[in-house]
Amino acid sequence: MKTKFFRNATAMRYAALLCPLIIAALAIAFTSCSGDDEPTPEEPLLSVEQESINAAYTAGMYPIYVTSNSAWTATVNSAATWCTLNQAAGNANGTVTVNVFENPMEEVRGATVTVTNATLSSAVLVTQSARQPSNILANPLYINFYRETASKPWNNLPEYALGSTCNNMLDAEDIETEISIVVTDAFDWGDADADQAYTLPVAYLPLTGVPEQVSKHVFRNEPNRAGSNATGVLKLTGLRPSQEYRVSFFCAKNAWGDVCATKLTVVGKTEHTMTLLTKRNSSNIGETGEIVPVGTTVTGGTPAEANTTIRVGRVDEMYPDETGSIVVTVTKGNGGNQPTGIHFLSAMWIDPL
Repeated sequence: MKTKFFRNATAMRYAALLCPLIIAALAIAFTSCSGDDEPTPEEPLLSVEQESINAAYTAGMYPIYVTSNSAWTATVNSAATWCTLNQAAGNANGTVTVNVFENPMEEVRGATVTVTNATLSSAVLVTQSARQPSNILANPLYINFYRETASKPWNNLPEYALGSTCNNMLDAEDIETEISIVVTDAFDWGDADADQAYTLPVAYLPLTGVPEQVSKHVFRNEPNRAGSNATGVLKLTGLRPSQEYRVSFFCAKNAWGDVCATKLTVVGKTEHTMTLLTKRNSSNIGETGEIVPVGTTVTGGTPAEANTTIRVGRVDEMYPDETGSIVVTVTKGNGGNQPTGIHFLSAMWIDPL
């Protein structure tokens, strides 16, 4: 009897030990066999390797390395049109390429690239250096229009057709500059039968005068003639946006009985207008640089406007736009009496101030 009791007690102890293990095993088996539970979702992840990009003022490409475990997109603030993106979306780790255009301004500029997924975002600040002020004009620069080649210090723009250029012009000390000029709207044609050499007031031209190779040759428009151009447009580039200039213009054709009027609209950061008359009236060539009072008329002509002078005039305190450009539009002006609106432009020059 004692032996049987002992065996029963031993069995009960084994049962007490095994019962929890069996229950746990069943619970695990039930959990693993259930098809109703979804796996725990992965936490979103998004980061960029760098928080900023320091770009040179020249055009270039810069990478942004993205770490992510989900779909993402990259954008740049809309105001920064000089900054664009390649590979602006991805589904996992990837690289965004930032493209920057050359900075024409002497000011630092910035843009923000933002990378986002469903719940997270990371920003990268792009800072581009200012253009280096290597394009400082130290001496006057002279430009002759039409085919006759004037001797130094004159640069020569030989053709009036669209696209005609004179690049990297030389200043009065024969130093090459970054300044170029291009015809962006063609003139009608050129004339080679204008006037003789002129002596100009020193206030306008510090040279001894305008040589005959310059004064005899002109760009010309005749807007009231069928099929002719009403305007001619010249564009100067490569100027320093922060540098102040004086821009002067000259036109000659006093041998005609008619008084021709050339209006010049000069646009950079600001806009200026002036009108040049080829002579005072049909019988008097007048003094070069003479101011014509507002409202002055010649026989059969229109009243003169403000800033009208005879043959030569200038714009002071002229600044280029932010790209270093000045645009000159040449049209018929008031104050003359030429019936078909013929007007001329012989030359221009730029003085640093």
